[in-house]
Amino acid sequence: MDELNDYWSDASCPSKSGLGRWEKVWCTYGTCSNLTESEYFKRALALRAQANLLSILKRNGTVPSTTRYYKLKDIQEALYRILGASTVVECNRQWFIFGDYQLYKIHICISSNAKSIIHCPTKKKSINCGSQVKFLPFDPRELPVTTSADNMPANPIKMPAATDMDM
Repeated sequence: MDELNDYWSDASCPSKSGLGRWEKVWCTYGTCSNLTESEYFKRALALRAQANLLSILKRNGTVPSTTRYYKLKDIQEALYRILGASTVVECNRQWFIFGDYQLYKIHICISSNAKSIIHCPTKKKSINCGSQVKFLPFDPRELPVTTSADNMPANPIKMPAATDMDM
């Protein structure tokens, strides 16, 4: 339960409990898996650990910066190369219409038995992204305190609600 709160919480006030989000994800996706609720979320967290997105981005030379731009295609290819499956990269813009595109979320799809990462079954491979994106620095205080061997945060990417993804 602690790990679910750390990586799949619901940040809306006044509660940081993810129960509402977990219920929605379970009802939408988990019930198709033939797993118990507990096993479904355990496997989802295990796959999350396998897909260390910050490490993948760093190995590709994509590091947080206020000035650098990265080719969306390079990010997508690096993710595909390491994960072995297509993903959906989501961006947002700093100033709505005129701002730079910035990396916002990376959606990873998993098999119905929650045992493996699979190609995302959508034609869209990006949402609201230009061909060049920024990966802006983030506040490390928002990340879990555990670190990996290379002294990087231990895969601090939070799991979005699957229902947030418009495919």
